[in-house]
Amino acid sequence: MINQDLYDMEGMYQCKADLLRLEILYKYGGVYIDADMVSLEKSLDKVVSMADDTKFLIMFEPDTKDKPYSVIGNSFIATTPGHPLLRMLIMYIRNIYHHKRPYHGVEWVTGPLAFTKCLVHPDMPMTIPPTSYFYPQFHYVPNPDAINLDMFPDSYAFQFGYTCSGLEGWVKNNNRCKKALDCAAHKRRKDWPFGVLEPFPENTHEMVEYGEIPKVIHQFVFQDGSGKPERWMRTWYDHFLRSVGDGWTYKCWDIESLKGGKYFCPHMYRDDRQMDEDAVEILAMEVIYRHGGYYVPLTSFYSGEGRLPKLFEADTHVSGSGIFGSVAKGRKLFFQLKGAYHGSSTNRFEVRYFPPRRLF
Repeated sequence: MINQDLYDMEGMYQCKADLLRLEILYKYGGVYIDADMVSLEKSLDKVVSMADDTKFLIMFEPDTKDKPYSVIGNSFIATTPGHPLLRMLIMYIRNIYHHKRPYHGVEWVTGPLAFTKCLVHPDMPMTIPPTSYFYPQFHYVPNPDAINLDMFPDSYAFQFGYTCSGLEGWVKNNNRCKKALDCAAHKRRKDWPFGVLEPFPENTHEMVEYGEIPKVIHQFVFQDGSGKPERWMRTWYDHFLRSVGDGWTYKCWDIESLKGGKYFCPHMYRDDRQMDEDAVEILAMEVIYRHGGYYVPLTSFYSGEGRLPKLFEADTHVSGSGIFGSVAKGRKLFFQLKGAYHGSSTNRFEVRYFPPRRLF
């Protein structure tokens, strides 16, 4: 490494990454992409081919009102080995590092502002595609769950801004292998919080196509004490059972009662009460698949008076109002569960009756 000494003395990993990307690209060439950028699953061939003449491709970040001028981003770089602009950047950083590093932020020394001063101000020959290709929005995203990536049909990636957005806590709670059954490391793991990993069955002939759904209401409660929505839960375990009768029962699952079983997706589940909405719905599908009955979200409540909603009079598999039900080992539910594992939207149940939250 040309800047090995700077890399060794640098204490911030963000700055080390800035130095290292240039050295690796200078030696090997290729495409560098920041770890906080999410692919939108498009081939990069078209973008990279735009730099056939300059052999160096980079983009401006989105403009914001606090920027006095447009700034080059260093989160996506495509180049050939030994490119002179890479060496120029490496040497520029070397020359300014000791003068600026004690007094300025990383962005001025090894990051975007350093790139801008080195490449843009002297008007160096390089290829600059539209900003929206890789930076459709400025990378301050404190809640990644609020981003709908379908809103960026012309983009190749989306950057969430790990450092800028302070996503350490979010990543800790959401960082999980989403393909454990296909992962060489995780498919052998035996110590998942809720139980052991069970492969999806290849033979589906023994699954149930038709039958009566068991008269059981299943709910999941991961909150402690005052955090439990007791008023809404009571509408099911008390009002619903007293009003309807006819052999109906209620099952409330908590973390302890869920531990120790076999699961198709144990990598999705956490025992620290931090499961997201998708994980809870997939867990509900697993429980209903194994036991049969109806999953009722905590946000739905019953307010009928002795009337059984039509939703609970159907056979095999029904859904509505965030509620779904199935016989145990139901074939249709199994394929919906498998689709969820492979990344399909969890909103895959056909809504037949009732507005959200309330059943009459």
